Amino acid sequence: MTIARARGSCRHPARLDVLWLHVVGIVVLTALPVSQTHADTFDANVRPPPIAQVSELKKMAARISAAVAADDRAVLSDGTSLHADWMDLERQLTAAIDHRVPLLALADMGLAAQSDGSYTIDHRLHPQWWSLDARMAAFVSVETLDLVADALRTRGFGTRDIEALRAYLQHSSWKLASLSRTKALAESLIKPLDTPSAMRTNRPAVSRSQVEAFLYQKKRIENDARRAWVAGAFKVLDRQRQRILVSFLMDQGGRAHIIPENPDAVVDAWKQRLSSNEFVSTVEAEMRKVAP
Repeated sequence: MTIARARGSCRHPARLDVLWLHVVGIVVLTALPVSQTHADTFDANVRPPPIAQVSELKKMAARISAAVAADDRAVLSDGTSLHADWMDLERQLTAAIDHRVPLLALADMGLAAQSDGSYTIDHRLHPQWWSLDARMAAFVSVETLDLVADALRTRGFGTRDIEALRAYLQHSSWKLASLSRTKALAESLIKPLDTPSAMRTNRPAVSRSQVEAFLYQKKRIENDARRAWVAGAFKVLDRQRQRILVSFLMDQGGRAHIIPENPDAVVDAWKQRLSSNEFVSTVEAEMRKVAP
C-alpha cells in the first residue's frame, strides 16, 4: 500500500510532503542512532497476526482517539503500551486495505472510501490514524527544525529549548539505527541459505512465509527505532516543552490518500530481493548516506 500524505498548513512548504511506502519500508524522513543491546535475528515463527475484524479495528481506533484527546497528552510520548497499540492499528489498517476488506463501517472515524478501492483520511480531524512518532519524523528533523521553530516559539519554546532539540537531532538518527538492525535481520535470514552446496549451484529461494515474517519483523524494527528516537528527544526537554511539542505534532494535519497494493506482487518482489544480495547491498548504501 502507498500512503501519500499532503500537508494542509501554509507554515510547511511543499518540500515537507511525505510519501510513505509501508511495505517497502521507505519513509522520507530523518533518523537516529539509538543504541541497541540485542541482536535482531530472523525468526520464522514471528509472523503478522491475522487481519482484525472491522469491529475490532473500530475499537482500537476509539482507544487511540481517547488517548489523543486526553488532557495530559504528553503521555503519548513515552507510553510504550500505547505506542504498540498505535503501531498495531496502523498495520491492521494497511493490511485490511491491501486485502480489500470493506471498511465502510469506519466512515464515521474518518475513512472516506474511494471508487478505486483507496481511502482518504483527514489527519487534522482524525489524528488517531497517524502516530505521534511518525509525525515527529515528518515535521521535526535536523533539516526541518528551522521551518517549525517559529511555531514552537509561539507556543512557548525558548531559544535554549530549540537548541537542545537541534543538538539531539544532529547526533541522533532513527533511520541509521533501523537500517543497521534491518541489515542484521536480513543477513540472519539469508546466511543459513548459503550452504556449501548452495554456493556451488544457486541459493535456495526465500519462501513466501519467510518473506511475510521478514516484512513484519522489519516493520517492528522501524517502529521501535523511531519510538526510541522520539523518547530520546523528549528527554532533552522539560515536561512543559514536551506537552507543547506533543500539542504541536498532533495539530499537524493534511489528507492521506491510502492506495492498496497487491500483496502477492509485493511478496514476489521481496522474494527476489532477499534471494539475492540486492537488499543487503541497498541497506548498506543507505547506511552510508545517513551516517554522521
